[in-house]
Amino acid sequence: AVVAGDPEPWHPSLLPPDGTPTVVRERIDRDREHVREQFQALLAWALAARGGAAGDVDLELASHSLLVVVEQWGRLILRDPDRFSSDRLARFVQSFVAALDK
Repeated sequence: AVVAGDPEPWHPSLLPPDGTPTVVRERIDRDREHVREQFQALLAWALAARGGAAGDVDLELASHSLLVVVEQWGRLILRDPDRFSSDRLARFVQSFVAALDK
């Protein structure tokens, strides 16, 4: 919903044009790492809430994977918002998590 609601600021990080200045790429990389660290903490919390142990999953790799998925979803929203709406993506996550709980 954040990307769909205000797509313009997301273009430089999700769809960077050729020749993006180094200083901009470095800032994007720092921000991306910050988000990945937040995902890692969230995944650790979710694992613990479900009774899992920290060693059950490589949380660093899981957070990198989640970041890739979320960035790709952002690109889908920017490139084809009618086909890939934030509501559609949210429904997918809900149905996927529900299927895992079965």
